[in-house]
Amino acid sequence: MSMESVSNVPTAKVEIQHDEKIVSQRESILENLKSDDDKKIELGLKTLLAYMSKGDVIQEAAPYVIIALSNKDPDIRHLAAIVAVMIQESNSEILLLSVGAFLKSVFQEPQSRTLSLKAFTSLDIPDLQEITMEHLMSCYTDMFPYVRREVAIACTKKFNGENKEQILQIIEKLLNDQSSLVISAAIYALSQVAPDDDSIFHKYYRQLLTIMEKLDPWAQTILLRMLIHYVHRNFKRPEISDKIDDWDSISDAIDPDLELLFTHVQPLLYSITPSVSLTASILYFYCAPSMKRQLFVKPLIRLLYGDDSVQIIALSVIAAITLEEPELFVPQIRHFFILENDIKDIKLLKLRVISQLARQMNFTSIVDELTFNVNSNDEEIGKTAVFSIGRAISLATPITYSTLNPLIKLLTNSRQYIVTTAVHCLCILLSPLPKRDEDKNKAEIDPLFGDLSDEMMTDDEYISIVKRLLTFFGKITDEEAKSAMISFIGSKCRLIPDYAHEVLRQIAITFLQQKKSVKLQSIFLAARVYCVKPKEAGDLVRFVFSQAMYDTDIEVRDRVRLCHALISAQTDQKSIQNVRKNFDKFLFAPKPDVSWDDKSLKSSEVEIGQIYQLFELKNASRMVKWTDKETPSSVRDFHENEFNEISSTKQDEKFDDESIEEFLGVSHNNDNQNHNDDNDASIFGADEISNDYFE
Repeated sequence: MSMESVSNVPTAKVEIQHDEKIVSQRESILENLKSDDDKKIELGLKTLLAYMSKGDVIQEAAPYVIIALSNKDPDIRHLAAIVAVMIQESNSEILLLSVGAFLKSVFQEPQSRTLSLKAFTSLDIPDLQEITMEHLMSCYTDMFPYVRREVAIACTKKFNGENKEQILQIIEKLLNDQSSLVISAAIYALSQVAPDDDSIFHKYYRQLLTIMEKLDPWAQTILLRMLIHYVHRNFKRPEISDKIDDWDSISDAIDPDLELLFTHVQPLLYSITPSVSLTASILYFYCAPSMKRQLFVKPLIRLLYGDDSVQIIALSVIAAITLEEPELFVPQIRHFFILENDIKDIKLLKLRVISQLARQMNFTSIVDELTFNVNSNDEEIGKTAVFSIGRAISLATPITYSTLNPLIKLLTNSRQYIVTTAVHCLCILLSPLPKRDEDKNKAEIDPLFGDLSDEMMTDDEYISIVKRLLTFFGKITDEEAKSAMISFIGSKCRLIPDYAHEVLRQIAITFLQQKKSVKLQSIFLAARVYCVKPKEAGDLVRFVFSQAMYDTDIEVRDRVRLCHALISAQTDQKSIQNVRKNFDKFLFAPKPDVSWDDKSLKSSEVEIGQIYQLFELKNASRMVKWTDKETPSSVRDFHENEFNEISSTKQDEKFDDESIEEFLGVSHNNDNQNHNDDNDASIFGADEISNDYFE
């Protein structure tokens, strides 16, 4: 026997023992379920539930679970209903045998009715659709709120388009309920069945606002999302004159129904549930006039001190908002400084937000913070910090020799990726410079920075920075940075013709080994050098073009044919001759203002706060545009006198408490003497119900 086979013997024994243990567990579960003893049946169901929670299903136990649904013991019936729901996920047809037991449970205690209704409506069998709808129609008037709540949730399961009228009829009845639990579930059902049906939402708009604070957080979040879309579809954008400076005047200038919305949503900004606070802030951002938008800033800042997941979502929302309205968060800049215990994703988002909030007054502190993070051991954080410095420079101050110093100093950094990123940023910042005389005249009346004519970068300063950049050209290995630098040198070919010629010479030597983007920019550089120095650079340009003509990439070949035809190819075509006269305008087109490729999606590109934004899925879910024709206020008066508001009297509270106690199997009376204390304190505590059933 080999040493390898000997070493595998213990492992094989462990696997055999493990398999034998699993088989014995399955046999033990089936034996307990077959027993006539209720305690053994209950133990078998509990063990089966624990077994299935690991992802394993014992199909042989399904018939015994169905039998347990009709057991006299309510605890066993409850367990059997939960197990039945889990079994139907893998094999729903076998539970057809349990339809009679489910229908029979309608006449049992509330907890059994609720769990049986949940299990029955989870059966994905078309033949049961009609029976299920009749079952729902008979249960939505049940006297216990948890049963009615389950009816609302079941509406989303059984909705198929053909039964929309029946489903909406049930949902409307449940929206008119007295229990906040039921209304919460009905709001969820409405959001799934008819999220854009304003004919229903008109009736309940004002009443839902008045009870919004009494709903559970789950429903509050859903309702706030629905309200954002509803407001955009039915109200004009609130426009308030800057002359109005007091809150009373603002309220008078806004539509009363819209003001009612802001009045009832404002307390939710400070909800202890992060999703509610976040969604309320998003509603204010999308729907509130500019003078009210300051209200959601501090609630969003508060979320930055929550759990990591909450921080990531809040920072993603803030990053999207600061792209359009950065001034809201500029006074709160220090809340975005990176903490030692922040995880990587949070650090990256904070760096992005900090750079977008850069202004002349906070430029020094921001650059210090970003420069500190450049030295991070994580390469991605270091690169992001360098790019953030570049973005901060472009936003905070006019680009001068002194403001570029933080990036210029990074050119001597010992880490190559920092140097490469700094070079890339400098190329982006220097591309639209130096300014012409007419630009300097405009700078004299700049409304933000005042008289800037003396601060504009001179040609000598500009050339000195470019020369320093060129010393790092041979060290750059990053494809994107190298192509950006070649493009930058080509655009400044008239200013530094000799240096551009030398760069082209270096590229020509290794042209065939370069990446595609570098080759494309090199072809343009060759064309520009030829326009500036046709005699001196003719042979070099011809050498570069000849290599590109036979490149394996078709785009490179097309680019060189275009440049060759427009520069030096012999042709009698008038169209080409006309273009050739103005070819310098094509090659040396003016550069646009500095722009940065940012992963943050604007609120116009995706609805912020949604999962699409977190995964950067552009245009996946756009916000509804503001309507030009406002809906009359009278449509929201329809249901005002018929709606039953949630009563806050002690009598109603007592009713709800008694209903819940009965649902949980707890009673103050002594009617159930047959059950001992152990049965009363059954496995269905309130926490377990909320985790399993009402998740």
